[in-house]
Amino acid sequence: MEPKKHIVVIGAGFAGLNCARKLAKQDGVRITLVRHANVEVKMAEIVSVDLNTRTAVTADGQTYQGDYLVLAAGSQPDFFDIPGADRNSFPLYSLHDAELLRSRILAVLEAADRDSSLIAKGALNFVIVGAGATGTEMAGTLGDLMHRVLKDEYPNLPLSEARIVLVDKGPAILSTFSPKAQAYAVKMLAERGVEIRLHTAGGSIRSRCALR
Repeated sequence: MEPKKHIVVIGAGFAGLNCARKLAKQDGVRITLVRHANVEVKMAEIVSVDLNTRTAVTADGQTYQGDYLVLAAGSQPDFFDIPGADRNSFPLYSLHDAELLRSRILAVLEAADRDSSLIAKGALNFVIVGAGATGTEMAGTLGDLMHRVLKDEYPNLPLSEARIVLVDKGPAILSTFSPKAQAYAVKMLAERGVEIRLHTAGGSIRSRCALR
């Protein structure tokens, strides 16, 4: 019997997990990443990678070599030269980014709850730039929070008037997904009060918002 191909996936975020789960369905592979019938779990910090030998080395000197090497350790934000984006936006690429964004949203709601004049200044307006998987999911989550989840927490805030705007310069949200998935996402976002602005590129960002 031919030995199983060994696939080493670096990074257990959305991309790495999804990759491992799909590959693990194949009988002829063995994957080093997360729990699955043919997936081995390793918790380590990768400090170097040799693409020629398909080898990854950890901080404590352990070496993992595979027939294939998948790099899914995350990415850095690209602000696409939009003026002010690096200073006035909240990228969403990591758990730390998510925690900062959550704190900012709650701080804004608390401030508006204390001083209703902030609502007229846009305290309940949220703009998300980029309608990929993360941006679309973030828009839907905000819609749920504003129009459903937080009503009892902030009874004096007109959360039904909150605006969540999803902006993308392309012709559709979730451009890498199927038309059926795109249509479903549009329907779900509409039910959550999300406004979609397509064919719209960011000009400049002068106050803090969510950017993805």
